[in-house]
Amino acid sequence: MLKKIILRIFILILVSGITLLSLINGSWSVIKGQLSEVKVWIQQTTENRQGTTDKRPAGLQVDKSQATEVETLLATAEEDLFAKAGVQKFNEKIEAPDFTLKNLERQDVSLKEFRGKLVFLNFWATWCGPCRVEKPTIEKLYQEFKEKGLIVLAISVDQGDSAHLVQSYMEEHKLSYQALLDPEQRVAKAYAVKGIPITYLIDQEGFIIGAAMGARLWDKDEPRKLIAHLLEKSEK
Repeated sequence: MLKKIILRIFILILVSGITLLSLINGSWSVIKGQLSEVKVWIQQTTENRQGTTDKRPAGLQVDKSQATEVETLLATAEEDLFAKAGVQKFNEKIEAPDFTLKNLERQDVSLKEFRGKLVFLNFWATWCGPCRVEKPTIEKLYQEFKEKGLIVLAISVDQGDSAHLVQSYMEEHKLSYQALLDPEQRVAKAYAVKGIPITYLIDQEGFIIGAAMGARLWDKDEPRKLIAHLLEKSEK
């Protein structure tokens, strides 16, 4: 009987010692686990914003400072993706000006038709040398992500009756994404286009989230990672 009592006391001291040691040393595994739980909780809260069920992990007391830290880390990671892709990230919400232009089939196409999709809005012209360089890479990007919700709208600023010219260009370079005609550069002015090529990224809610002035090789790893991230983000 005495042995059992001594054994229980020994176990209690051992457990208490381990707990105290963990608190003193700030065990990274514990901290890491808590941060993971906080991240999960933030995601669940966002996904179930309209619901009433509290899916907080059992025993977790959410610390607002920890939640803010995780959100900051996620935002920093996203900014890094934009920077590596050569795209200027817009931190303020700027609603993309709506427009209606003719496509090569003389049909009206409006930006608002693509609400809920990630829109890659590219201003270009058939006479533009840098545009000629980036056009095939946009096609590769489009082919990779079109089934996942990427929309490419290539707005030509060629003046005059340019439909035949643009059609020939698209066929020559085997470009399958949609080309729109802005001969009076009305939409280009609305988007403050001063030079071409320039590309705007418009999110699923219709806000401009980034811009790239000048040609880019859009089929490289960095731009592809950015587009993949933006498409996956919309699904969460």
